[in-house]
Amino acid sequence: MPDVVGIRFKSCGKVYDFEVNGIEVKEGDSVVVESDFGLSIGRVIKGRRTVESGGRELKKVMRIVGEDDIRTDEGN
Repeated sequence: MPDVVGIRFKSCGKVYDFEVNGIEVKEGDSVVVESDFGLSIGRVIKGRRTVESGGRELKKVMRIVGEDDIRTDEGN
């Protein structure tokens, strides 16, 4: 059973579960995650918890947002 956190991409959008992938994150952290559109930046809204995958493949948290990620996001 994977450990996940809840990630939101917009200030009032839906919260999606992402596997933490061994990365230490906490509520309020900005993170880079795998998404259907490539890499995306989101904010951790729900802290770490263990869930059953139910046969679905969970996308992963790749890293905490860094300066390079912020510059890239601003350029897009």
